[in-house]
Amino acid sequence: MKKSYPILLRMPYSQGGELYVLTVPDDYNDLYKYPVGALNHLRNQLMKDSPVRIEGGDSKVSLFTYDNKTFVIQSFLDHKTRVQVVCRESSSLQLLEGQNSYRKSVESGYVKEGKRYFDIVLEARSYVGYRYVES
Repeated sequence: MKKSYPILLRMPYSQGGELYVLTVPDDYNDLYKYPVGALNHLRNQLMKDSPVRIEGGDSKVSLFTYDNKTFVIQSFLDHKTRVQVVCRESSSLQLLEGQNSYRKSVESGYVKEGKRYFDIVLEARSYVGYRYVES
């Protein structure tokens, strides 16, 4: 018999607060086996107030955000991958100076459900930095 367990639990806490409980497997490497849909749900819930987040891509793609409106996306994969950067609808992205030469510009992205989505292709074991600009 196959058992299933909840991955993320959310409950009201105190006055207007929320408490999240993330179930972590006994073997931490099993976190890398989460399907993309589960990862997208976790990212959406845990970063819903963040001005930028990622969707899609494998579990070995990381987002590092900084307080100066910049962020880095890093791929730890051995192959090329595609992720989507999700920002506020009025946002645009600027490539940070000194980036890899194969990146010339950032596409304008598309709007869906009040958010702007940018498709980003990452080479194997690479990273790229951006600044998000609120219009």
